[in-house]
Amino acid sequence: MKFDEYYRQYYGRIVAFARSYVNDEMVAQDIAADSMVKLWIHLKENPEADLHNWLFVIVKNLCLDYLKHQRIKQKALAEVSLWKIQDLDFKISSLDRYEYDSVASGEIRKIVTRVLSEQTERTRSIFIRSRVYGKRNCEIAESMGLSEKNIEYHITKVLKVLKIALKDYLRVLILFVLLGFIIHR
Repeated sequence: MKFDEYYRQYYGRIVAFARSYVNDEMVAQDIAADSMVKLWIHLKENPEADLHNWLFVIVKNLCLDYLKHQRIKQKALAEVSLWKIQDLDFKISSLDRYEYDSVASGEIRKIVTRVLSEQTERTRSIFIRSRVYGKRNCEIAESMGLSEKNIEYHITKVLKVLKIALKDYLRVLILFVLLGFIIHR
């Protein structure tokens, strides 16, 4: 039997056989195509061979390979999913136990107070007017007889130091900002 005869006679059956196991039309067609390539190579080497049984063994093995790969993939996805669930549980648990005026907020206040105490009187005064009292840079500049650029310099200077000093509290600070935004809406 020639290759084109095998193809016409078996391709549709191979696709149906593979689809019954892999449950995916495109994958079944890929398996059938791979099987036909292997058949073509084998027929070149053995032109007189009867390959009916051989062909279905090849299809069976390709289906098995695909299904085993799918099982490994699903196990890996399940493990990742389990890790994500555990991570979410941890986050939920920590937020459930979180109190707005927790120890961390006290530590943050101490760090901010320390950083401000290390600044010059002028820098500290400018920063407090801006961030505590909400004054605009132009208002601060006018009241202190300085330029707005000078005001920006002092505020930026303190913010850089605070950013370094508070790097370990970034998540808590973001939560404070969000809570403050939600509370003040």
